Amino acid sequence: MKQNILIVVYSLTGVSKKAAEMLRKKTGADLYEIQTERTYDMDMWKAWDEAQAETASGKLPALTGRLPDLEGYDTVLLGGPVWGWTLSNPLLSYIRQTDFTGKTVSAFWTFYDHDEKYAGAVQQECKGAAVKDGLALPRSAMSTDRSLSAVLDRWIQTTGL
Repeated sequence: MKQNILIVVYSLTGVSKKAAEMLRKKTGADLYEIQTERTYDMDMWKAWDEAQAETASGKLPALTGRLPDLEGYDTVLLGGPVWGWTLSNPLLSYIRQTDFTGKTVSAFWTFYDHDEKYAGAVQQECKGAAVKDGLALPRSAMSTDRSLSAVLDRWIQTTGL
């Protein structure tokens, strides 16, 4: 039986969205892009400073639009950039507002250098879900469409998406 898959992505610069779009085409999944009320600085270091200030204040960013209804989906793929070795604040905000009970969840993430806490954060935050191994997408995997396509094909085959 074919799974019903939803890809949920946050992408500040378009890198994570590129991976999400290619994954959507390969799996036939639906795609939902997280949008925030405020815009983060396009400079990754300034955006990181803004995110740290949010985290210190205990206030994750407000999201715009209606969050997707997960009723018709078996699998949710969460995608986004790594911020401070872990989930970006907008993706974390989405996760904390969503009930994943009974869903299979996996993640893919794009990053410049460090991603050590990302997979563990997905496991910890997606309460009630069966969390499968995710896919780290370092710059080398994202360097060309061909390399990204090959990495996604391997992940799809390995996870049975």
